[in-house]
Amino acid sequence: MQTNAKSKKVQARRRQQRREFLRSAGTLCCTACCSGALGQLLSSCEPRVVKIVGPSTGDALQPDAAATLLLSDYPALGSVGGAIKIAIPPFNDGRRLIIIRKSESEFLVVTALCTHQVCEVNLPAEPGANMICPCHGAEFSSSDGGWRDSPLVTSDLRRYPASYAAGREELTIRFPAS
Repeated sequence: MQTNAKSKKVQARRRQQRREFLRSAGTLCCTACCSGALGQLLSSCEPRVVKIVGPSTGDALQPDAAATLLLSDYPALGSVGGAIKIAIPPFNDGRRLIIIRKSESEFLVVTALCTHQVCEVNLPAEPGANMICPCHGAEFSSSDGGWRDSPLVTSDLRRYPASYAAGREELTIRFPAS
């Protein structure tokens, strides 16, 4: 009888050890699987690096400076018609720009600020659609930034020259002197 009770205690202890082992192994597997995804998630929260090139004096950028964006950091620009808003301080007074991919090799870069009330215009609702100012409904072309339909607006969005290096997937935006 005592041997039978002792055997039951040993079996119960082995079951408990087995449960602890399985729990630890499960925790380890979950940790290993999730750590990679967590690392990617956290790295996607980091600010994207925009390379700024051009003559500078201390912190003040001189005329004809440029900023280069790596398109892989901006998935929306991967296809024709894709558009983003982005601020690249100190350019455009630190205010956002709109970048639209017009073709496989051509991009439009304009200020996001409406020329009437300095409200930020919306991105085109779909490829080829106009950009609309939410303050008063002025429309600007997504092909050239020109104003289209508003008696209040009499000038186009400020446009910045851009060049695309397809082999490196880099878009370089020039910021010439005003």
